[in-house]
Amino acid sequence: MRKARPWVAILAVAVTWWLTLAPTQMGGPITLAVVSGTSMQPALEDGDLVVAVRQNDYQIGDTVIYDKLGGIVIHEIYAVVGDAAAPTDANPSPVFKTRGINNQHFDSWRVHASEIRGKLAFVLGGGGRPIIEFTSSPLLAGVTATALAAFVLLPRARPRINPRLRELLRHSATERRRIKQALAIEFTWLLVLTLATFLASALLLVRHMPLWPQLALSLTALLVSVLLLSAFWVYYASGRNLAEPQRSMAVLGPRLHRIDSSLKVDALPTQSADELSRIRDRTGLPVLHQIADRSLDERTGMITATHRFFVMTEKQTYVWSVKVLQLKEHHE
Repeated sequence: MRKARPWVAILAVAVTWWLTLAPTQMGGPITLAVVSGTSMQPALEDGDLVVAVRQNDYQIGDTVIYDKLGGIVIHEIYAVVGDAAAPTDANPSPVFKTRGINNQHFDSWRVHASEIRGKLAFVLGGGGRPIIEFTSSPLLAGVTATALAAFVLLPRARPRINPRLRELLRHSATERRRIKQALAIEFTWLLVLTLATFLASALLLVRHMPLWPQLALSLTALLVSVLLLSAFWVYYASGRNLAEPQRSMAVLGPRLHRIDSSLKVDALPTQSADELSRIRDRTGLPVLHQIADRSLDERTGMITATHRFFVMTEKQTYVWSVKVLQLKEHHE
């Protein structure tokens, strides 16, 4: 059986998200809004976060979110007054009268069905206040951005190292690959940029910014940052554009610990450098690098060597091995 391509799953998730959770500004069925004012008390309080879902038709008594007066309104339908064509809709559609249940008077305007974003489906009491505070407070936004950067950049807790690994590290030579470290820094900042543009786009959606220009520019920036991040990972950080052993060293870097070529280490083989990298990430342990079994072909001037990479846990040692053929002058 052929394996499904990853892009098929990604496309399926994207379509499902668009059909069920995408905001109306992007053609989806969902609208998020923060209640402002007291016209819908006691059902809705100032600062509540509400979720509305687009319907095929609306009835008297429905609480709906609709576009009017250059913004959005959250009111209740109390009458259907007929069919007419809205300025933005060439086809006739139902026309409603609405009101705030806490208001003494009905709304003076009429609402076309095409102007309604959706019917109230869920209310999170007070859930909109953090959004209001965040968007209106530069200090809070700065603190959040700093915390996010610290979470990404600060090192994690040190793993437990067994005595044998500690002894090997003590007599090892550290291999620092400057290019890899620079790439890691660039990748980190690209990740921070992507998260920042995602947060900005989400806030613009919640605040119901028009699609053009603010929201469109923010979504474009998010798309560009995601594409840059993906391209960077595929062609640089993952080492897929490199030949062995540089590829394995890139995947398992940026810092390796070179151990003596004569040491014998019993280890469980892994299927790839990526598998060993996942073990390293899960355990937080350093990677040992050994170059062994060197042999020189005097006739061709080629050197054959086996590069072994180890991750040594308390219970098991794992290894990834790759045999390479290099010219003598290019061999380290």
